[in-house]
Amino acid sequence: MSDGLGDLFETCEICAGSLAEVHGRHSSFFSRDLRSLSLLRHRRRSDHARHCSTLVATRGSADVSNLQNGLADAVKAGLGLSSGEDESTADLQQRTEQWQGLRKGRITASAFGNALGFWKTGRTELWEEKLGLRKPFAGNQATVWGTNQEAGAIERYKQLTGNVVEHIAFKIYKEGDELHGWLGASPDGLINASLSRTYTNGGILEVKCPHNKGSPETGSPWTSVPHYYMPQAQGLLEIFDREWLDFYVWCVNGSSIYRIYRDETYWGLIFRVMSEYWWGNIVPARHHLQKGEELDRVQAYRPQAKHPLTDEIMSMSRLLAVRAPLIWKDVKTPALGSDQHLREKLELFYHSL
Repeated sequence: MSDGLGDLFETCEICAGSLAEVHGRHSSFFSRDLRSLSLLRHRRRSDHARHCSTLVATRGSADVSNLQNGLADAVKAGLGLSSGEDESTADLQQRTEQWQGLRKGRITASAFGNALGFWKTGRTELWEEKLGLRKPFAGNQATVWGTNQEAGAIERYKQLTGNVVEHIAFKIYKEGDELHGWLGASPDGLINASLSRTYTNGGILEVKCPHNKGSPETGSPWTSVPHYYMPQAQGLLEIFDREWLDFYVWCVNGSSIYRIYRDETYWGLIFRVMSEYWWGNIVPARHHLQKGEELDRVQAYRPQAKHPLTDEIMSMSRLLAVRAPLIWKDVKTPALGSDQHLREKLELFYHSL
């Protein structure tokens, strides 16, 4: 089995057979027909022990505890989680040690563009990071600027729209479902529909504060949503199961709000590519590292700079970015005294959507 995951299940005839069956139909079996994998059928440890009873007959010296752990532990290894690790996101604060720990073993929405091959070295660098071969990105002047301005930008958005913005530090995709739990996201805010006057359904807030190549004091809001943020935006919409996202661009000299709508076709495509990347590149490489094998064996799973579908995804990203309507723009941040008038204009626009 050339994909490298067969050795994860080499002691189990049923699991290996299931993998071989799927592999025969699809070369990228972790992205298409994913639910036919024995991994789903054996998600519960007890089920795996029951269904894989042939292991005892064929490998008499096998450790029963390994049998009981089965594929569920293989998934935990893929996520980089130790046995019994607390994955609860309740009361979690961003940028804490627990927050960092939850992100470490997952691909998060802000890194989706890297996983998809939007940048030349992105896939390789992310792969190395998830294997512990590279330190996570520590930030630069642009990210420090954005972090420092974020709270004020959110307050400005609330003034303009009258929306109630709630905060959640992190969410695991389909929490409790091990086949999707390797994805996660940290939004800048969730818009509460019941407390906001202009919506029937809640949305997501994503804030960007451009550094303008080191001169933020002269910067102005982007004229459209940069296409490379579309994987992050659509990932947030999917993970939080929301239908729209306000992409708020704040600058010293003004701000803009773009409305991005959920696109399930786009998500299906990027999920396919990211699944191949996770299960075909990261998980088997991590498995070999954990076994203490030579780096040469691990390097066999180093991803290519681009996936065959990268260009198609980038084209779709540009199209969705162009389609995202501009629902607010001010060329210079107005005086607070005019906010009520601006809010009324914005509400009229929202009701017309």
